[in-house]
Amino acid sequence: MERRGVLIEAGIVHNIIVWGDESEAQYEADGWDIAMETTDLTRQPAIGWTYSEADGFRPPQPYPSWVWSNDQYNWLPPVSMPEEGAYTWDEQTQNWLPLEG
Repeated sequence: MERRGVLIEAGIVHNIIVWGDESEAQYEADGWDIAMETTDLTRQPAIGWTYSEADGFRPPQPYPSWVWSNDQYNWLPPVSMPEEGAYTWDEQTQNWLPLEG
């Protein structure tokens, strides 16, 4: 089984470590604020994600107006995206704009 870990500095995931069970790789590393194994997490963090003891791992906030939902474990826009068609978020108008194509 593959094992995974992350190296965190200033609350940001900066490196991902992967090793097999047969190796005895040590995921603790000098010079990092936090080094932890993440093998058992359902949703694996990626480089650039934030981490805090209170909130756990979160992907980067896509836009300043989006808010975190603990229920959906995701960033949500202030206006829901229309269900049909392709759209892109416009932070200036805080609305979804149809993609031209």
